[in-house]
Amino acid sequence: MNNKIKWSIIIFLVISLVLGMFACKQEADSPAPDAQVLSLGDLVALSADSMYSQVKESLADKDADYESMFGRSANRSVIRAGEGETESDKPVTLKVLGYAWGQNDLDYIFTKFEETYPNVTIEKEILNGEKYHNKVKSEGNLFHVAMMGSDVRHGENWAGKQVNIKAVLEPGFYHIGSFPRGNNGEIYYVPNGAKNLCSVVVINMKLLNEIGGKVPENYDDLVALAALCESKGKDCLTAFGGTAWRWGTDIFSPIVARTTGDANWVQKVAKGNAKFTDAGFVAALEAVKKYFDDGIFDQSILTFDSDDLPDQDAKFEKLKSGKTLMFTCEQSDLSKYSLGEDLSNYKLLPFMPVYGEKNNMRFCVAVADNIGWGITVATNTDSAVREAAINLVKFATNVENATKKVEDGAVTGPVVQSLYQKPIEEFGTLATQKMFILEKYKNVDVIDAYLPQEINGVLFTAVKDMVQNDKTATEVAQYVQTAYEAML
Repeated sequence: MNNKIKWSIIIFLVISLVLGMFACKQEADSPAPDAQVLSLGDLVALSADSMYSQVKESLADKDADYESMFGRSANRSVIRAGEGETESDKPVTLKVLGYAWGQNDLDYIFTKFEETYPNVTIEKEILNGEKYHNKVKSEGNLFHVAMMGSDVRHGENWAGKQVNIKAVLEPGFYHIGSFPRGNNGEIYYVPNGAKNLCSVVVINMKLLNEIGGKVPENYDDLVALAALCESKGKDCLTAFGGTAWRWGTDIFSPIVARTTGDANWVQKVAKGNAKFTDAGFVAALEAVKKYFDDGIFDQSILTFDSDDLPDQDAKFEKLKSGKTLMFTCEQSDLSKYSLGEDLSNYKLLPFMPVYGEKNNMRFCVAVADNIGWGITVATNTDSAVREAAINLVKFATNVENATKKVEDGAVTGPVVQSLYQKPIEEFGTLATQKMFILEKYKNVDVIDAYLPQEINGVLFTAVKDMVQNDKTATEVAQYVQTAYEAML
């Protein structure tokens, strides 16, 4: 074979390979065909048992794929929940940074841990929101153990301060395959649970049947349901619309993905590759305006502030009392404490249909990685401190504490494998529904994960300008873009 022919073949093969890789990338990035999207009616009709079995099968597959490339040596220690005692009785002080969500859970864990390991004293600092982020930026490496997150803001703040704990994890104990990972497979923390749905809708099925309504499959259905609710003296869809951050997390995140047709549009804004003045975001604003104009949202939600309602019972009184048919929120808001002991009347759904949404994003859900427990570089200088820190991570995520969350009615998916073997009655039907939605519907960006917290306040102002001051979507889109540029 002469050199000319040889090089022609090589060039042909290289081009074929590149085109093949591009085709695979396109296929991987493209959404599932519309026909494959499970309708909301079909979702409601599925039994909890069927959902449960599918969730367990899906998670098992993820773990099998990940374990094959886990790469550990046999002599490495593993995190086994709460097993064993400390090798040293040396007095140890652990400096711990916690996130304010789940304060009661944190107090319980810290108290029980100190009882189990009497040589360890915990010095804790519990912060929320920007106070937490600022602390991580400035002093994150001074703590030994911290509740961490893997979204962009958490990840950037913790960069260089975390320890890769993959080597001390036990795949057979945890659902390792569902853990957030770094660019090279690093695992920096054990999440408290599976990823969070930040745009879930909870519907009172008993009320739906009483008023003779049906689960909406498209926007026209939703408008008709809103009219039916009004005729019965009920609100159709309620949200914590008086809380600025809720507009980014609970409402805008899924709407933007649906009107742009892009699951990762928010990331593009963060990278400067998209603007709020783009047609897709203007369409998102118009969709929100339609929610108010068509009676899906009532203007009263603009003053319904979740942060002013620390009592979980009060937050969902409208839903429990039958005043409203549906409520959009984060799945982490929901438990038997927020909804009441009897959860049988409620179903979880993806965000409701949106005016002008693209078919490729039907029923998508905004999803964020859960926060969890990890250790920092501050543990590198003292083996006793390092040991105590690892023990706290495994204790905080052991079977007992994971079970406690489930028994308390938390609508989350535990990362402890054995809990998925519990009977469905013990695991929780709402938790099962949450995991099923997470696995079956397209996951899209959450605004809070990529953009400054302040943008939520800007979005809130924009909505009020549209609804109360009759500003156009184009006008408020420019306002949002100008405000965002000023933040950079």
